[in-house]
Amino acid sequence: MKIYTLIVLFFVGIVLPSGAQRLLEKDFQVLNMNDGIADNDIHSIEKDAEGFIWFGTSSGLSRYDGQDFKTFRITEALHRTVGKVVSLNKDYLLVRSERTLFLFDKQWERFLSLWDVERNRIVDFTRFVATSDGHCWGVAGNTLSEMDLSTASFREDTAFVHLQSTVKVESEQELMMLCLGEDGKSLYGIGRKGTVYRYDRGQKRLETLCVRPMQRDVLVTSALQGDNFLWITTLGDGLYAYDLTTRVMHHWRYNPANRNEQLSHNDVFQLLPLGDSRYMALTWNGYTLLTLTPERELKMRAFHSFENSGNQYIETRMVTGYYDPEGLLWIGTEGGGVLFSDLRQLFYQQYAQAHSNELCGIQMDKEGYLWLATFHKGLLRSTRPFDAAVPVDFRSVEPGVAVVRTVLCSAADVRGGLWFGSQGGKVLRYGEDGSWQVVEIVPEKGKSPEVWSLLPLSENEAWAGTSSGLYRVNLRKGTSVKVEWKNSQISNRVHVRALARSDAHTLWLGTARGLLRLTMEGNRVMRSLLVMKKKQACR
Repeated sequence: MKIYTLIVLFFVGIVLPSGAQRLLEKDFQVLNMNDGIADNDIHSIEKDAEGFIWFGTSSGLSRYDGQDFKTFRITEALHRTVGKVVSLNKDYLLVRSERTLFLFDKQWERFLSLWDVERNRIVDFTRFVATSDGHCWGVAGNTLSEMDLSTASFREDTAFVHLQSTVKVESEQELMMLCLGEDGKSLYGIGRKGTVYRYDRGQKRLETLCVRPMQRDVLVTSALQGDNFLWITTLGDGLYAYDLTTRVMHHWRYNPANRNEQLSHNDVFQLLPLGDSRYMALTWNGYTLLTLTPERELKMRAFHSFENSGNQYIETRMVTGYYDPEGLLWIGTEGGGVLFSDLRQLFYQQYAQAHSNELCGIQMDKEGYLWLATFHKGLLRSTRPFDAAVPVDFRSVEPGVAVVRTVLCSAADVRGGLWFGSQGGKVLRYGEDGSWQVVEIVPEKGKSPEVWSLLPLSENEAWAGTSSGLYRVNLRKGTSVKVEWKNSQISNRVHVRALARSDAHTLWLGTARGLLRLTMEGNRVMRSLLVMKKKQACR
């Protein structure tokens, strides 16, 4: 049995980090002060429910609508930094500037100071997280506090809130970072030397999960919970990941000896989830693409630079980012503005053999194996269930019940069986139990027609569109019945290349002469109508 290995002609790192090509300069659009953003130092990126992209910069808050920027400043001072932006709902953003929290009213385009009614002072969190329904947790000094922004009252340029102290933290337990769980309800904290806490909202207490796994105090830059790991990025000490299942802490650092299969730098600022257990680590020297295998091992590929044509400068000091599940990537840099890439055009993987091999049909069985109906090599099946992270190989398949060298079409029935039509008039079905059935279309005279289309009706019956008209085949009986109709515009021996059914009695045929609609009663044609002639092809 031969193995046909597919040569990857085009493969992008976002799809498969372990075998990635680098993103080129042409894959990015650079947005900087020349385009209207407030500053080239970007600290935070967020997308709101209306689709606007918001940037926290060293000179204020900038909004981007896809064409133009508009900047909003908290005070008259030009260089007041907006360090973090969180979208709450259609009306408000939550913004931190120099430890002070503000609501940004999107309708009236103004900043509202947050005032703690209980303590009669402004809300000054060093770190915070918030949900879209307005619940916010933050750290001030040695206290973890909570507030519900949906109950805030407003007067002039101030929002009045009730801040509740939930947990007093010992000085040696100082919370360096907070993050929400994937469920949007769990709350995690990272303490000194990487101590991991989980906040019990019912009991209002911190549960210690892992004690001081780091050898020294380092600055934690972000935390993210994903794939049952708690990912921790640091300045100077690379990336940590606490496995919430096994309760084991893992650690990765930049190592020159490992070349590209590692982190691009030990200063890691943020980890972006890309979906399907893939992540992008933004570092002081480019980015690293990470893939979590089914065995929960981490594969890395580092990219330190971009191929440069001189048309634009790509800054590699990457400090913040936002990945839209629709496939849009935004990276904020230190001094180089924003890098934007539309990755939707890169999601596709193209496979081809070294020699000609026309594909006439593709199916996937219930176990995830890919089947190819090919013109030159008959039937091929993948050597393993499809996995986007693994190169695809195919083996030739010999059905045993018939010899087929040219397979022209494929289809699947409701039971999971796969149907194939061949050049020699054979119709085959591969059952969910691995068995094969075959019937050969035998006309009253002449050789067997080519089978170009199939429309299964059950696990035993199917319509077959052939080079000499329409047939109904029955695998259990081993029969094929020619369907006859009388229409002066189109012969019942027309070449049928496509089949579809809109209801139990209406059959649509794509033919060499145009689109034909048949009204059926069993195998009998009650009415035939040529809906669109070939010369009336759609423009």
